[in-house]
Amino acid sequence: MGDPAFCGAGSGCMAVRFSPYSSIGGVHLPLIGLLLELGLLVLALVARDRDNTFFVAAAAAGGGLVALGLMGIMAFKLGTLCKWCLLVDGSTLVAAGAAAWVYLEVLRDPSYVDFLAALSRRRAQVIAWIAVAFVVVGLPRVWGEYPVVPPLPPEVAAAGAPGKPTIVAFTDFQCPFCRKLAPVLHEVQENWGDRVALVRKMAPLPMHPGAMSGALAYVCTPDAQREEMAKRLYAAPDAVLTRPGVTILARDLHVDEEAFARCLESAAAREKVLADKALFDALELHALPYTFIGRRSVRGGDVEQVRKYGAEIMDAERPSLPLWWMVAIAGALAAGLVALTLKLTPRDPEPRLAGAP
Repeated sequence: MGDPAFCGAGSGCMAVRFSPYSSIGGVHLPLIGLLLELGLLVLALVARDRDNTFFVAAAAAGGGLVALGLMGIMAFKLGTLCKWCLLVDGSTLVAAGAAAWVYLEVLRDPSYVDFLAALSRRRAQVIAWIAVAFVVVGLPRVWGEYPVVPPLPPEVAAAGAPGKPTIVAFTDFQCPFCRKLAPVLHEVQENWGDRVALVRKMAPLPMHPGAMSGALAYVCTPDAQREEMAKRLYAAPDAVLTRPGVTILARDLHVDEEAFARCLESAAAREKVLADKALFDALELHALPYTFIGRRSVRGGDVEQVRKYGAEIMDAERPSLPLWWMVAIAGALAAGLVALTLKLTPRDPEPRLAGAP
C-alpha cells in the first residue's frame, strides 16, 4: 500500500519502499530492522559484564554500518531521500555510538561492570524500557489510521470531477490484480451513487499484449456505455483483447461500429492512452493497480483497504494526527526513560573506588 500518511505518491519514501533494496528474501527491511532493534534493546538491558558489553557494541556497530550503507544507497543509487528512513538510520548510529561509549568505559575502568550489573537488576527500569518499546512500535499504526493527508498530485487533482470526491484508478485491463480490484471499485461507486465519481486512467503495461487494445477500446467507447465496456474488458479472456475482439464487445453494447473502428485507429485515442501512461510513469507509481480514493491512495489490489477508504471518502470531518506529534511523543517517552534510568542509577561510589589505582 502507498499511503500518503507516510509514503505519498512520488515521495522519496515511496521510491525507497518499492525499490529493489527494500526487502531481503521477500521480507521488508523495516520489519527486519524492527526485530533487530528490539533484540539490541534486550541485549542492552541484560548486559552485565565486559563480554556482554562488547557483544552489544559489536552488534550496534554492525547496525550502524548497515545504516550508513542504506543512506548511501538512497543518496547515490536511488537519488532520493526518505525522511523516515533517515530518522531510523540516524537513531541506529546514535545507538552504535552509545554502545561503543559503554564498552570503552568498561575497558577504562573494570569496576564499571559492577555499575552495569546493579543497573540491569532494576526491574522497574527493564519493564519500563520494554513497555515503552512496544508503545513506540504501535504509534505508527495509530497515526496511519488518522493521518494528515497531503494534497493530491496536481495532475491527479485535475482529473477529478468538480465538486465531488473522485476515485482516480490507474489500470490495465489485462492486469490480474486490476481485474481483482475492478468489482470493488464498482461496489464503492454504487454505494455512493452520483455523489462520488470514478475516473479511470489507462496504464497499459508492455508485458500485456492485449492491454493497449483494451485501453483504446475503453477510451473509444461513448460515455453512456463506457462503464459497461470496462466490466466486459476486465472479464474478457486474454484472446478477446485484440482489435477484432474489442470490436465484438462494442457491437454487443450497440456502439456505432464505424465510429468505434475509426477511433481505434486514430492518433487522438492513442495519444490519450499514452498521456495517461506518461502520467503514471511521471508520478513514479511503480505498479498496478494504483488507486487514489479521495486524497488517500492504495497501491496494488488491496481489496480491504479500497473498501475502507471508499467507506470514508465522504468523511471530510475525520480527525487527523500531525506526524510531528508522533515524533514528539516518542521523544518524550525516550526522555522519560532516560530520566528514570538516571534516577535508578546506583549512587554508591564504592564499586568504582575499589578498582581505582
